[in-house]
Amino acid sequence: MKKKSKLSLIKINRIRKTFILFVLLSAICVSLKAQNLTLTFADKKEILNIEYVKATNLRTCDTVTFTNNEVYLHDVSGVGIKSAPVNTIKTSVYPNPFAETAKLQYYSPANENIEISIINLMGQMIGKWNKKAEEGINIFEFNIMNKGVCIMQIKSSSATEKIMLLNIRAAGCNEIKNISNSAVVIDEQITDTGDKKSRDIEVLNIDFIPGDFFKFDCISGVYGTILTDSPKVDKKYEVAFYDCADGDGNNYKTLTIGNQVWMAENLRTTKYSKGESIPKVTDNGAWSSSTTPAYCWLDHDSVTNFKLHGALYNWFVIDTGNVCPSGWDVPSDDDWDTLETYLGATTAGGKLKDNCTGLWLAVNKGATNESGFTMLPSTLRGSNGWFNIGSRDGYWWTSTEVNATIALCKNLYWDSAAITTYNSKEKKYGFSIRCILKK
Repeated sequence: MKKKSKLSLIKINRIRKTFILFVLLSAICVSLKAQNLTLTFADKKEILNIEYVKATNLRTCDTVTFTNNEVYLHDVSGVGIKSAPVNTIKTSVYPNPFAETAKLQYYSPANENIEISIINLMGQMIGKWNKKAEEGINIFEFNIMNKGVCIMQIKSSSATEKIMLLNIRAAGCNEIKNISNSAVVIDEQITDTGDKKSRDIEVLNIDFIPGDFFKFDCISGVYGTILTDSPKVDKKYEVAFYDCADGDGNNYKTLTIGNQVWMAENLRTTKYSKGESIPKVTDNGAWSSSTTPAYCWLDHDSVTNFKLHGALYNWFVIDTGNVCPSGWDVPSDDDWDTLETYLGATTAGGKLKDNCTGLWLAVNKGATNESGFTMLPSTLRGSNGWFNIGSRDGYWWTSTEVNATIALCKNLYWDSAAITTYNSKEKKYGFSIRCILKK
């Protein structure tokens, strides 16, 4: 009876261990569903080097600047994983799962010695290293011989952190080395886009959950291109850069939507593409009686509005045919219709409207900025010379005229997700301009 009882206890212990291991592996598998993504950006023509990429999560409006051509997205959708506060930089491993080699990002508040250990599921030590971490972000590259699930433990004088790893291909040796260190740059200040705070943090990942849309500002010297996407797997993006410099020498970011290439900013030139000055008109009477080209700044404030809203132009400026950068045109009504059809007739306006600066009225119906256009409520200067300033709407000229005194314009409104076309606005109105690349 004693022997039988002993065998029963052994069986029970085996079952118990098997059950515990099953629960542990199930938890690991669930947690590994939340995976980081690596996005790589390269010049399509393989001529320019991408200096930095600014990634903006269009759901949370968090913005992170990556000073190279790779962007790392940190999936916070897993069980028990929460998004960190905006000024917190997390310890993370990317990619994870990985094959042989991965990178560890560790933030140290001061120069210190840390202990990094790799432990298998049986609690056995696979490898242990003592490393020096400098103040700021430290990047370690490591190889693991053991294939499968294991635990990385990072121990400092003040804390111990653990990260579950999944290695799908064994390396030739266990090794870890420090490959870079950078001070954390947290720039939190009131920007010229309103009273909402904007932060640029030079770190190596940005939080997301599957389905989030991102706007990527890719910069190389004076060139800038905007891409938008909702990435689901690691991906390489080919970035097309375009010459887009106006008569003043201002360079503009561009973006591609369908078969069209648009300026991603409002025009702000004071000169035509061939160098001649556009008349600046500030007097209300002169503006209301003008039948020749003229421009102005919203509320006569060029300091605030130069980058934010650009300039306001009457339609006679467009009629000259050379207000846009060389190789670019003011879009026709048909060009706008093509854009609207591509984005969806009932949702196009929302996909064009900015949703992060807080400049639109609070409702801002349908605003997602999934196109990357970042349209703001730029308002207008009326035919009487007075400004209509507010957060309700924005107007953009087309090159299509109705008759000798009226031309078509496009409108975005705070309580609509669609694009509205007006066929009753006099040419002496002052509206914004977005240019489109000539075909």
